[in-house]
Amino acid sequence: MVKVAVPVTDGKVDCPPLGQEIYIYDISDFAKLVEIYDNPAKTAKSVPGMIMLKSALDKDVSAFIVNEIHSPGVMFLKGNKFANDNIKIFLAENERLEDAIKKYVKKELKDITESGQKKMLLTAHDLGLFEYQNF
Repeated sequence: MVKVAVPVTDGKVDCPPLGQEIYIYDISDFAKLVEIYDNPAKTAKSVPGMIMLKSALDKDVSAFIVNEIHSPGVMFLKGNKFANDNIKIFLAENERLEDAIKKYVKKELKDITESGQKKMLLTAHDLGLFEYQNF
């Protein structure tokens, strides 16, 4: 079973800092909604996307479905003590929540975990922010 977090606004998949609510599902051959909570990013003074991601990690999720995620979010999920190495990120652009969950169960969503991480590494290196050996 996989625990999945989805930021949602008006019934559609959103990005971590902008989703109004966070939906948590237990997913195996079917999806079971286990929790809905207000996105703590709404009241964050800084790094709202990371605050949302951390709130879901605290609930032991191992996958995220988002409509977009930027390099800092990928870095946070793949390169810190709060997340495990098995965290996955799936893309559901312009999808209603129900459709995205159905596609996840059927393995039809695009896994952007590795492509997002490679993009982040290139961006970070090009900007001189990180050295490759730090990852």
